[in-house]
Amino acid sequence: MKQSTMVTILLFSALLLSVTVFNEVEGLMKKKLIKALLVSKLLQGKKLIVLPIPLLLPLKEEHHHHFFPPPPPEMMPPY
Repeated sequence: MKQSTMVTILLFSALLLSVTVFNEVEGLMKKKLIKALLVSKLLQGKKLIVLPIPLLLPLKEEHHHHFFPPPPPEMMPPY
């Protein structure tokens, strides 16, 4: 009986940890987005609208980090 209680506690703490990590990552993403928007607003004031674009591109790439890129053609098995 004690062992199942331990497993339950471990599972619960693991779930709690993953939720916390996810929230922190989401918070960081929002901070980054706000920062990029602020920088773009500042640069627009200086008539430099080209510079914010590279700042916003990494945000989209980071959002899909769980999709692995396809292997290069030389890594593919020949058929």
